[in-house]
Amino acid sequence: MEAPAIGRVVALDAGLPVTATGLQIDRRCGSGLQAVLYAAMQVQSGVSEVVLAGGAESMSNAPFYSTAMRWGARGGPGVMLHDALARGRVTAGGANFPVPGGMIETAENLRREYGISRVEQDELAVRSHQRAAAARDAGRFADEIVPVGDVDTDEHIRPDSDVDVLAKLRPIMGRTDPEATVTAGNASGQNDGAAICVVTTRSGPRSWGCDRWPGSSRGAWAGCRPRRWASAPCPRPRRPSPRPGSRSPTWTSSS
Repeated sequence: MEAPAIGRVVALDAGLPVTATGLQIDRRCGSGLQAVLYAAMQVQSGVSEVVLAGGAESMSNAPFYSTAMRWGARGGPGVMLHDALARGRVTAGGANFPVPGGMIETAENLRREYGISRVEQDELAVRSHQRAAAARDAGRFADEIVPVGDVDTDEHIRPDSDVDVLAKLRPIMGRTDPEATVTAGNASGQNDGAAICVVTTRSGPRSWGCDRWPGSSRGAWAGCRPRRWASAPCPRPRRPSPRPGSRSPTWTSSS
């Protein structure tokens, strides 16, 4: 909520010129990968020469919020607060599929459909943590990790976990589903993090400067200063030649 277009904020904070644009997409857990795919399509189509694409998540800052206080409701016991982390699990299906559809529910549905036991899940979780720890200790991604404050490693990795330890954890949905098997130990972690990559052609962009953009015929865009975001100058469109017997098109200017 504090960075409506986080891609743009990242570009400005990174020191790119104000003409560099930025946007964000929301596909839940697939947002970062979708951003990379869109970047590849932009480069492939010729709209862009180089795109910085990635994803970010800060679950520790996810708020509790109310949708009633804006309409006059006062704070207190009568105001319901929604958990931003959990709310999407019950609204993901929209009006036509009003059932919980978050990651926990999905894991339980798949477990039930494919007959995956709790032991199998715990064993896979332990192997995953061991492999992640081995890659970290071997420095596989050391050159790609940027420390944030005093944090320089993935805090989710638990190499000391074993099946006996995980077996003692209670299923998250145990109160509503006696057969539930997904726990905090075999589920995906809720972490803060971000990743970014450069998407361009094999030969690279013609210029790394961000102040030159393709012509308007290629559907280009450029950023303006945030204090006047609604009044960016636009290229003047070319007036097409009218067809015989037709009226000339009327052009209106817009920002």
